This record gives sequence, C-alpha cells and structure tokens, in this order.
Amino acid sequence: MKLFCCKDEAYCYLGALFLVAVLLTACAGDNNGNAIGPDAQNEISSSSLSSSAEPGEFSLDASSSSQKTAVRTIHGFAQRTPFVDGSVVQLTALDESTLEPIGETFTGIVDGGFSRYSVEVDSLKSRYVQISVTGDVLSYYNSMPEEKEYTLYAITDLDSRDSVNINLLTHLEFDRVRKLVRDDKLSFAEAKKQAEKELFEIFHITMKKSNDAYFAEDWSLFGDSLGDQALMGLTVIFNIYKATIYAFSDFFAKDGKIVNDTIIYKMAQTAFNSGVVRISGDIYLSPDLNRFRSSFNRWKSIYGTSFDMSSVAYHGMIPEFEEVVENFWRSEFGLEKCDKEHLGTVGKTRYDEYYTCAQDFLVGTVTNSEYYWRVANSLEANSYGIKCDSADYFITPGSVESSLIVCDLGSWRYALDVEKQVGLCTNENEGSLEDTDKYGYVCMSNKWEVFTDTLEDERDGKRYAYSKAAGLYWMIDDLGDTTFTWAEAQCPEGWRLPTVDEWNNLQKKLGGWRIPSTDGHQMHLIDGAHSFKMWWTSSESTEDDLFAIAFVAEYSPMDYLQAQYFSLGSRSELKSRKNSVRCVKEP
Repeated sequence: MKLFCCKDEAYCYLGALFLVAVLLTACAGDNNGNAIGPDAQNEISSSSLSSSAEPGEFSLDASSSSQKTAVRTIHGFAQRTPFVDGSVVQLTALDESTLEPIGETFTGIVDGGFSRYSVEVDSLKSRYVQISVTGDVLSYYNSMPEEKEYTLYAITDLDSRDSVNINLLTHLEFDRVRKLVRDDKLSFAEAKKQAEKELFEIFHITMKKSNDAYFAEDWSLFGDSLGDQALMGLTVIFNIYKATIYAFSDFFAKDGKIVNDTIIYKMAQTAFNSGVVRISGDIYLSPDLNRFRSSFNRWKSIYGTSFDMSSVAYHGMIPEFEEVVENFWRSEFGLEKCDKEHLGTVGKTRYDEYYTCAQDFLVGTVTNSEYYWRVANSLEANSYGIKCDSADYFITPGSVESSLIVCDLGSWRYALDVEKQVGLCTNENEGSLEDTDKYGYVCMSNKWEVFTDTLEDERDGKRYAYSKAAGLYWMIDDLGDTTFTWAEAQCPEGWRLPTVDEWNNLQKKLGGWRIPSTDGHQMHLIDGAHSFKMWWTSSESTEDDLFAIAFVAEYSPMDYLQAQYFSLGSRSELKSRKNSVRCVKEP
C-alpha cells in the first residue's frame, strides 16, 4: 500500500512538472511573439490587436498598448556594399511631428554573415525610427574589408514592418524626409514618396512596375526588382566616387534638387568611366561595371546558400543595373542611345563636351549592345554639326577650334599644310603649281604633290632632280655624286651656289635648327643611316679669305624619337676642304 502510494505521488509530481512547463511556454509566446526570429511577428495572437484595427496598424485601446510594449526584432540588410560582421546598428525612436530623437535607443550588430543585422526593441514609444549602421564594408574589387569606417542611415515607419534595409537610397533620402515632415508639414508617407520621387528624377530613373516595393528600405543588392536594380546602379556610382555622398545629401535635403552642376557633372563622368576599359601599359583593366557585376553575383550566391532568403528574390539573375548607370550619364549629358542608326554620330553634352557613337570596344562602355559612346577625339569634336556626305569634298573651319578640316567623300580629316594655304586640289585647278611657305605643289588627280622635275647638265649629260622650296628651285641631288673644293664647285648653266642667307631661309622654312626628318628625306638632306654631310655656299668667311661658309646636316637615328628630327646649321670651312654641292635657280 505504501509502495503504491509512493508510486502515485511520483506520477503526480511528474504531471505537475509537465503542467508548469506548458504554462511557461504559453506565457513566453504571449509576451514575446517574435523573439524566436524575424518572421515570428506574423504569429502574434489576434487577441492582442483591436478588432477595429486595420491589418498592420496599431489600435489606440489597451490591446494596442500591449502590442507596442512587446519585444520585437527589427532586422534587415546593411549595405553600402555589404557591411561586415560586428558593424554596430542603432535604432532610435523619433518624435512623430518633428522626427527628432526622443532619447529611446536600441543597439544591435551585423552578425551571422555579410550585412544581415537585427535589433531587439522593447516598449517602443513611436512608430517612426531612424536606424544607423557604422562599420567596415566589403570592397567591390576583391570582396575584402576596406578597413575604413562608414555610416549609413535609414528612416522608416515600423507600424507595419519589422524588416528594414539600410542602404545608399535610405541614406540619401534621410535628411530630405525629415525636412519635408518638419518644415513642409507633409505626412511621413507623403514625405517618403516625394523624397524618393525627387531622387529618381535626379538620376533619370523610372519605376515602370506598380507592384514593385516602393520604399527604399525594401530594396537590397540581392533582389531583382526595379528598385533593387536602381539601388545597384547608384551603389556603383557612389562607391566609385565616394566623396559625393555627403555633399549630395546636403544639397538634396534642402529642396530635393542638386543645383551644383559640378557635383552632377562629376557623378555623370564617374558613371560613364565606370564602363570604360582602361589600358595600363600592355594590360587591359576590366571596367568597374564588370567588377561590380562579379561582386554582386558572388555576394548573392553566398547569401543564397547561407541564409533563409524567403523575403529576398535571390534565385533570379542579377538585374541589368548597368542600364541604370548608362541611362543616368547619357540623360545627364543629353545623348541619344548609341545604336546602328547613330553610328559615327558626334553628340555634344550640356557641359560642352563631345562624344562619338562607335563600335570600338576598347574605348567604349560596357552594355549589351555592340555600339558604344566614347569620348570624341579632336577631329570628331571639330566636325560636330557639319554635314559630310559621301559625295562631298570641301574645306571648312572646325566647329570647336579654328583649325581647318576637310570633308573628304564622307569622312573627316584635318587639312594639310598646303590645303590650308592654297585650298583643295580639284578638277578645276588640275595641273596648277602653287607655292606655300615651304614647298611648291602641283595639283594632280585631286591631290597636291610636292613639285619635282629634272634638269640635264649639258657638260656631262647627267640629270638631277629638283624641287621648289623656300621660293627657289633647289636641286635635291648632290652635284656629280661626289665632293668638291670651294673653287671647284661649279653649277650647270643657269644654276648657281646658294648663298648662306638662302640656306638660312630654307632652314627656317623647314622648321629651324630641329627639322622633321620627313622634310630631310624630301630634300634628300639625310638618308636612313647616321649621316653628317656638308654643302658649300657661295658666301666666303668675313674673317679669313681661306675660309667659306658651309651648311651641315646631322642625323642620328639612334632611337625612334631621335629619328623624327635632324639638325641643320652653318660653319666655316677651309676652301680646300671637299664638300658636297647643291645648286639653286630663281623661278
């Protein structure tokens, strides 16, 4: 009997323990409806809400007070690029009229993986809060921490949400929303919509789908909505040109516009350059847009395998955020879309810069098209706005500089020196001989050619080539292909030795003491190898009758740069020395 009684008491004891455990579990569920995770808020008993309250809204009766004092877990992603674990998150309650802090702050951290944070709040006294994150972020170059601290803000209404992402868009709108509520007396929802509308207008972004989440705190770098796409595009711009964020935020907060053209111009330039392939020595550097796409894919795959991402559409491909970047700079510059129809078109931006629609990948931008806008070269810029068809052949001043340019059967080129001085060679002046400062030219088949002819030395029947240069006919072959003393230097009939002044004039017309080697070859003053040659002048030395003046050409093609020029000058030489001879003749 006693044994039976003890056994009965044991069962009674175990039953009591079980009952207590059940009651404790029930109490825990009532008092902390979402303590077990971010999604548990949806499991709050309907008895804690007023029967008259709309879904997601707090009522004003006693049951609403129970809801507000419940512990809640606010969570989301902190992303400038992803903030690293250990970054500090602070949630601060705001006055509902002024959106100023009311001294109620809760702290959490980014933990458990890239950029995921959570903050537990208790007895929250306002539906409006600001959330900040401070810490290191991942570099888009290599996904390593940048080792530099950043802070981003978000402002939101927690009345119907526990999920709040902190990103560049929430940061940029932060001060603007506060001003619209405080100074312009807009409701919080109206202020949010207006701030985001103004922000999108600045960046020429259009939200096409009405079913996309509208608020910036709903978007992340791992989604695939239009809002996520916009966030990714702006993340590219602001992460490359980091200094812009703070200046932009200050200007934007005042009136929802950026009146400082310098800021917008630099941002548009940054956006354009983010798609340009850069060349460093022999290495082609991948555009920043490509680097960002690789990083977005890498980060997204990590999230997709490491977390329950049921609230983020991570299964799809990364959206075409490059379109956001290109559309911004193209719209800001005032350029049309570069396509086959506009190939070769030169566009002028509102900043008086010029771009060309081309198919050159190495200097273009990364898009899904084979056509790319690139910075126009000086010739393309000079031809802006001037029509040049395939049958056209004319010379005209450039539209940007005073330099003369030629429309040559549908393509542009800079005018040659001869064309600048005497005009184009056309059918009307075929065969005519025209003088320039340097050479004489003859018009042959719509092209100016340096005039050359030959003379015959009646003394030995040899023929010598000559050209017209610096106002005289100059032999461009050495007399007799040999050397002579000054007394032996006798020219063919009608020709004579040039004076030192005539040599000096030729030197001046060719370019001075440092003359392009092309002219040296044209006049046969140099050849392809190292050369040092002297030619007699008719001028004697004023100091000694035994000396006369010779002209010297020296050419040392030791490398590419040296080979582009040669030197020409005069010196006194003994008349008994043997030098080469060139002869001249008046036209």
